[in-house]
Amino acid sequence: MRLGKIILLSLLCVGCATQQQAQSSAQQDAVPQPVTTVIEGRTPMGEPLAGVDAVVVKVTARVKSVDMATRKVTLVGPEGNVFTVKASDQVKRLNEIKPGDNVEAEFLQSMEFEVRPLTAEEKANPVVAVGAAGRADASAAPAAGVGQQIRTTVMISAINTTAGTVTLTMPDHKKKTIKAKYPENLKRIKVGDTAVVTYTEAIGINLVPRAKKK
Repeated sequence: MRLGKIILLSLLCVGCATQQQAQSSAQQDAVPQPVTTVIEGRTPMGEPLAGVDAVVVKVTARVKSVDMATRKVTLVGPEGNVFTVKASDQVKRLNEIKPGDNVEAEFLQSMEFEVRPLTAEEKANPVVAVGAAGRADASAAPAAGVGQQIRTTVMISAINTTAGTVTLTMPDHKKKTIKAKYPENLKRIKVGDTAVVTYTEAIGINLVPRAKKK
């Protein structure tokens, strides 16, 4: 299952598609409230256990400042909350984003897991951190995307079907007991099974075009 990675790529490519027609100034001044989408899924019974849990929050914010030296963009959210994001060096056309511009920002947090035998590479490198950045092409409005994935391997060392918990042994040999979100899936795993868990955090920012005054 690669749903978590698909979500990440879609966020990092924000702005790569054709932009919609510019809205009126009155519509742009009305900043919509954040929209939260929860995504989760599990493989069907009879297949190897895998799944993803993700939360995507979409907000419209206004640019407060752009520091080209540090590549930090300070934004003001719909509730007046101020937050700062940093665009990587791979993000081009950052100079086109100006104070007062509206931007659409999408934040992603997800966890993807697969219960399966580990590959030789995963055994040799049980914890891997991967950064990523995206950018808009020349024909699209300025956009930026940054994200990070951390992939780790775990081994199932104990299962308690009565309590609905599973104990995992981490790469540093520490043990962690967690409550199963779907206790029925505990029947699909056994002590000694290994799993690959991928954590993803990403943000995509897309400039909202302003309508030209006639």
